[in-house]
Amino acid sequence: FRLGAAPDHAIGAPVSNRRRTEHESMIGFFANTLVLRADLASNPPFNEVISRTRNSLLEALDHQDTPFEKLVLDLNPEREHGRNPLFQVAFAFQNVPGTELDLHGGAAERMRNQNGTTKFDLLFNVTPRDDTLAGFLEYDAELFLPETARQLTRSLCVLLAAITRNPDQRVGDFDLLGESDRTRLAHWNDTRSNYPRASRLHELFEGQVQRAPDAIALIHGDQRINYGDLDRRSNGLLSRLFDAGVGPGDRVGLLLSRSVELVVATLAVLKAGAAYVPLDPDDPPQRIHRLMADAELRTVITSNTFVGVLDGTSARAVHVDRALADRQAPGNTPHAAQRGDGAASDTCSVMYTSGSSGEPKGVCISHRNIVRLTVGADYVAFGPERTTLLHSPFSFDASTLELWGALLHGGTCVIAPAGRTDIATLADCITTHGVDTLWLTASLFNLVVDERPEILAGVRWLLTGGEVLSVDHVRRAQRLPGQRQIINGYGPTETTTFATCHLIPVTLPERCRSIPIWRPLPNVRCHVIDGFGHLCPPGVAGELCIGGDGVGRGYLGRPELDAERFVMLPAVPGERLYRSGDRVRWQHDGTLEFLGRIDAQIKLRGFRIEPGEIEAALLSSSDLHQAVVVVREDQPGRRQLVGYVTGKNVDVAAERSRLTGFLAAYLVPDTLVVLPALPLTANGKVDRKKLPAPVFDSSATMIAPRNHAEAIIAEIWSELLDGQSISVHDNFFALGGHSLLASRAVLRIGRQFGTDVPLSALFNAPTIAGLAEQIGTLGPAMALQPARQCTL
Repeated sequence: FRLGAAPDHAIGAPVSNRRRTEHESMIGFFANTLVLRADLASNPPFNEVISRTRNSLLEALDHQDTPFEKLVLDLNPEREHGRNPLFQVAFAFQNVPGTELDLHGGAAERMRNQNGTTKFDLLFNVTPRDDTLAGFLEYDAELFLPETARQLTRSLCVLLAAITRNPDQRVGDFDLLGESDRTRLAHWNDTRSNYPRASRLHELFEGQVQRAPDAIALIHGDQRINYGDLDRRSNGLLSRLFDAGVGPGDRVGLLLSRSVELVVATLAVLKAGAAYVPLDPDDPPQRIHRLMADAELRTVITSNTFVGVLDGTSARAVHVDRALADRQAPGNTPHAAQRGDGAASDTCSVMYTSGSSGEPKGVCISHRNIVRLTVGADYVAFGPERTTLLHSPFSFDASTLELWGALLHGGTCVIAPAGRTDIATLADCITTHGVDTLWLTASLFNLVVDERPEILAGVRWLLTGGEVLSVDHVRRAQRLPGQRQIINGYGPTETTTFATCHLIPVTLPERCRSIPIWRPLPNVRCHVIDGFGHLCPPGVAGELCIGGDGVGRGYLGRPELDAERFVMLPAVPGERLYRSGDRVRWQHDGTLEFLGRIDAQIKLRGFRIEPGEIEAALLSSSDLHQAVVVVREDQPGRRQLVGYVTGKNVDVAAERSRLTGFLAAYLVPDTLVVLPALPLTANGKVDRKKLPAPVFDSSATMIAPRNHAEAIIAEIWSELLDGQSISVHDNFFALGGHSLLASRAVLRIGRQFGTDVPLSALFNAPTIAGLAEQIGTLGPAMALQPARQCTL
């Protein structure tokens, strides 16, 4: 329960089942397995758990003569190949008296049986020994690493020790961390490093102006603006802002497309001591007005192109094009030397993100947050020799990295043309201007690798993320000519673009199935917290809570959201944390593995499903380029797991068959939909709302056997499943089949075809059509003959 099991779960417990005196002299295997239900939903005190368990055990012992196999047969749970039914964790208490054998003069030696296999995910085997308990943990090596198994035993010992000290404490209040684990976690979060934490963005920019005023700061089309000119232009606009009454603590809207003027306006707002609020011109006017009202904007910097959008609002428009056109006229910059007061902890920008309630929410980011991100960074080599592309929408937090990563280091920022950047435009910007530092969302990264990989030849630092990375695409990018460092960046807007980064090694391990998000960046701390507010041991999943200098100031005007997401936890005293809602775990080497969203979990047919796991499985195919998995209910009561994929010459049936080879049956999508491209939002992320509904052939409800093999299988299945009429695409287990019937089915089928049919064949292909195809690969040529009457 404390390691993440459901509050209401089951544990298996073997019993000797020799209840009568005459059994003691009989030879044979009398042991049976009891299934004990544990309901800890109310987070009871441990003493109450003992009482509940005692009652549950006594009730189970009253019925211990009922064979476990009979129980499974009667309950008929949904079966899964390689997974024990009803329970997956067992606890064996070996308290049988008389362990010494008396062979009347014969010698006996105790041997430990090492059979190399296990029946369960986990088996705790405990034996009383004098006044102690001795035992071992047996684990499924395909599910757990040896380090994880050792961690489980350490956590169990810590828990037992805490219980003996205070058995009246609630089970959720016990700590699972030993001193060695605390030391490790503290070491992994020791990220302190020096950086100018007291400086504001425009102050650091002006330092670059003084050092190299003639260095090129911005490139936009044919424009090449050096640092000195950019500084003078921003001072000219600053004068207009002061005339408009803008001062420290104010918020100023930026309703501008990507351009030199946008950067000039940003610097002018910061110099005034105010915060900039990007407003995307591509958004509908109604949304722009909502954001303006929420941010209480009294002043908006815009251009003649977009000034009409402000009609109907009370905001004052400052025309950047007019201000810059006459910036050199006498007397136009009386306030050029004036600066707004402020501190590094002040808000410098408000970035709006979508909210769970449907209303956008503004994230307040401070100067220090951004300086922490870009100055002294150890994940990319910013510097005066770097050329970075600004192509993200300015309302998207990735633009923070693209712009300030260049301007705070004396580098060059290439501004992509206004509007959404297509691949051709992206390619032109990169190759024409020699961009060597590039950020791409994972979806856009995949698209570039698929369509125009050659444009990455000169990119030295390639940052990507925002979604789960495709291992296949990373491998393909690594094989491109030239040298580049690919970086997987992770971080919510609330923690200022990146909280962790993984510098992906040039050669990925052969069995690499996912790309970790790695370690916290300098001056960032990451804590994995369980549902009771405790730190999770390494290997145990929990919610990622982020602390340090990257955590934003909070949500604008949303104290109730602040109280929910920006928190202080007893497990991390004295540190303000952002609750990310992302599910992660520490790996034993001190890196973080991303597991999915806590609030995106799917429950379907009684199973809890993480879409990220299925998406990663889909993307392990070289034929698939992108993937997203959702649950749809296009017909009332008919909820289906649907996977959307892109790729060339995708064989849907083959891909589903491939998935059954390494995914549990309930994780395999009911339907795969192949799209030419996944719909994307303006920020380059998958737009799930625009995924089309699958198209089904309603006439294909009953398909009779089409060849001899299908006819044989259909007749066997019908007999075992109470005479049902079965379509060749019906699922054996959905029709009521289970492992015992499956064993009988493959035995009869094997006899008919004169070959051995493994049980796994039915689990892997639980339809008549699929099983017939598998049998065809076993050799019998008669399998694909036309259907004819057959008699068993």
